[in-house]
Formats: sequence, structure tokens, C-alpha cells
Amino acid sequence: MHTHNKKINPIDSVYLLGVRIDILRKNQFLQNIEKGIKEFRQDSQSRIITTPYSHFFNVADKDPEFKKILNSSYINIADGIFTQIGTTFQNHIRRKNIGSKPKLFRL
Repeated sequence: MHTHNKKINPIDSVYLLGVRIDILRKNQFLQNIEKGIKEFRQDSQSRIITTPYSHFFNVADKDPEFKKILNSSYINIADGIFTQIGTTFQNHIRRKNIGSKPKLFRL
């Protein structure tokens, strides 16, 4: 479980090719967006939200600084069917050992 940038609840995350992908239900995503907006109004610090898709992984593989930015972002939501499939697969493998069902943010 990854607890980055003071989100409402710790966010469950997996790594695909070294890039963090957050696993959120729609209500968790919206709650964290609302919290991030309120915090921004108080501290003026930006919160980066990304939607990584296949090209991001190619660039991140060749550019460590880009990968660092992705992994330090506020929220990374899988974008594109292949990223969603990879996230679901990684989450399923990880959760298989602890007996919990995989979940994936769906639009």
C-alpha cells in the first residue's frame, strides 16, 4: 500500500515496468481530488494527476526523470485497455496471496 501526498485513504498501488499505477474506486478517486483541491487552496502546492498509457511506459523506460515524475505524482490512474489489463493482472497476482479480490478504477 502506497501512502503518498496526504491522500484521504492510503491508496493501493501496483508497479508496471517501474511506474506506479494507483488502484482506486471512482468514489475514492473523487474524494482524493476534492481533498487535493482543498489543500491546494490552502498551500498553493500543485498536485499532479496522470493517466499513464502504453507510451508513458516506453518513455519512462528511457527517461529516469520522467519515471521519477510519474512515481511522485499525486495520483496515477491507468489509461488505455493495456494499462488497465496490466494493472488488473498485477493486482490479481499480488492479492492472490492475501485472499482479496482485485479492483480497478472504471470510468
